[in-house]
Amino acid sequence: YKRQKEDGSWESKIDDGGVFATTGLATLAFLGAGYRVDSLHKYAKTIQKSISYLVTHTPEGVVDAKGIRAPMYSQAIMTLALVEAYNAGGAPIREHVEKCVSTVIKAQSSVGGWRYGLNPGDADMSVTGWAFMSLKSATYADISNKAQVKESLDKAVEYVKSETNDEWGFCYKKSGGYEGSYLAPSVGITCLTFTGNKTFKYIGTAIDYITPKFGAILQEDPSAYVNYISSYYIMYYVSMGSFQYGGKFWEKWNQHLRTTLPKNQQDDGSFSGNFKDEPNFNTCFAVLSLEVYYRYLPVYSLVKTGEKAK
Repeated sequence: YKRQKEDGSWESKIDDGGVFATTGLATLAFLGAGYRVDSLHKYAKTIQKSISYLVTHTPEGVVDAKGIRAPMYSQAIMTLALVEAYNAGGAPIREHVEKCVSTVIKAQSSVGGWRYGLNPGDADMSVTGWAFMSLKSATYADISNKAQVKESLDKAVEYVKSETNDEWGFCYKKSGGYEGSYLAPSVGITCLTFTGNKTFKYIGTAIDYITPKFGAILQEDPSAYVNYISSYYIMYYVSMGSFQYGGKFWEKWNQHLRTTLPKNQQDDGSFSGNFKDEPNFNTCFAVLSLEVYYRYLPVYSLVKTGEKAK
């Protein structure tokens, strides 16, 4: 919390998501540790300031895309953070959450996924993962546009099921991009297990593909990412997906995670990584990866096979 700026935000040097994404991730990290907005604790003002920043800087529930290469990342992550703040944190922001969720739904492409821009276009698995999680969280919220959330999420499930291949399980885009990266398989596992589709055949293919690479992902081996996709980003999705999937997949990942991740933590509490000039980014993903154990956030709720998120 020492890195939070006076206005409630956290600095970001990554143009894909910008300050809204980093502030959203940081907010999720505090909420994921069980800290509420409406309770007295050491980080109460920290969380209140971050939520205030996100709300006041998006009066219509839409991020300012200026200077951000991929504003949909910011929109989806901010929406996820605010929905969880409303769901589990006690933040009185129902109307604003509805606006943010509507923006995500309106940005969905005709194929069911999401891409960089705030207007519907094509889609990729990376951006879709964040939009998917924001809507999954919204299924637990007391909001007026819940029916639209369900319809959008159902379309997103079909999109994820369409981005498959026999080698990696799930691909970034069938038209190409980031071939062999562990990101798309981990996103696919997460999205489908979080919506009760654990038995979808390509999940097994994805698990078989990434399980032998656990050590490489956690040790920041260059082979663990493509074109500077952060290993911490991949770690986050593998942690969520494996925990939700359970069994040996989770047991093996958890063994690697709990023995390797602490070695990357610096004396000041931050985590080192391949984005060395972005400690806020790395640290948020490291903390969120560890917080799947706690299940304080509704988005982490376990969903049984065949059960749909409520």
